[in-house]
Amino acid sequence: MSAPADGAGRTRVRGWRWVVRTAFLVAALVACGLVIWRTREDFLAAVADVSAFPLVLAFLAVLVGGVVPMFAWRVLILDLGSPIPLAAGARIYFVAQLGKFIPGSVWSVLAQVELAREYRVPARRSATVGLLTIVTAAVSAVLVLGLALPFSTEELRRGYWWVVLLLPPLLVLLYPPVIRRWSALLFRLLRRPADDLDVSVRALAASVGWMVVAWVFYGLQLYALVADAAPDDVSAGPQVALQCLGIFALAWVAGLLFVVVPAGAGVREVIIVLGLASVLPSGAALAVALLSRVLLTVTDLLLAGLAVLAYRARRSRDAV
Repeated sequence: MSAPADGAGRTRVRGWRWVVRTAFLVAALVACGLVIWRTREDFLAAVADVSAFPLVLAFLAVLVGGVVPMFAWRVLILDLGSPIPLAAGARIYFVAQLGKFIPGSVWSVLAQVELAREYRVPARRSATVGLLTIVTAAVSAVLVLGLALPFSTEELRRGYWWVVLLLPPLLVLLYPPVIRRWSALLFRLLRRPADDLDVSVRALAASVGWMVVAWVFYGLQLYALVADAAPDDVSAGPQVALQCLGIFALAWVAGLLFVVVPAGAGVREVIIVLGLASVLPSGAALAVALLSRVLLTVTDLLLAGLAVLAYRARRSRDAV
């Protein structure tokens, strides 16, 4: 009599998981839609003033910048012993990323934990990798900012030089023995079973390296828009390109610190406008910031959709 009961229990669990996943996806899509809807008028006005080639170039740069962080996440999950196929990893990562549009900073990580269950990835492992990916992204962003800040405006250097001081404590969080301790503490507080985690320094360095590549492409996206919007008397040379790289990294870190704001909405735009004050008039800088926001949002939706389609296509081929 226990077998049917166990089967019914598993069916109920699968049913609840389907409900949770569907609710997450609906909430994330609604949140993404709201981001686009609220800025639609300003976005359309900004698009009318930008040339086609820089806009396409910016979109391609965002696309590459959006893909690369998945490899930063995957190198960690593979290092901890979960051989998730590339197509499945893309589905887990890109769909979970839609959670960042929901207020709070935990939804993407929770979604990764839930989606990774299909591949028997322990909750502590996937949650720790999700958090580690955020830390490696922050470390790489601060590194990029530190290299680019000297080329930025005096106002930005005076106001945000202290962000570079975040690097030492962030690096401490990436020290493998410290990772084991904060991960164990987190799951002890959640009263969840834990397993031993031993992340290699090589995997952590690779994750940081992948994220540096992502920041470079994100900065190129911003630079493509800035170069097109710059007045004729402003030279948008290599110094402005480095400035854009640092501005975007700083804007991302600022958005991360404001955990109650979905995907750093509003916070990043303020930093971008402030950082571009030496290059663009305030109106043009705001238009660039809004264009960047919508391009990032559309790219997140596109990557999630393509990852799901690729995953289903591969499953269909394997089933034949």
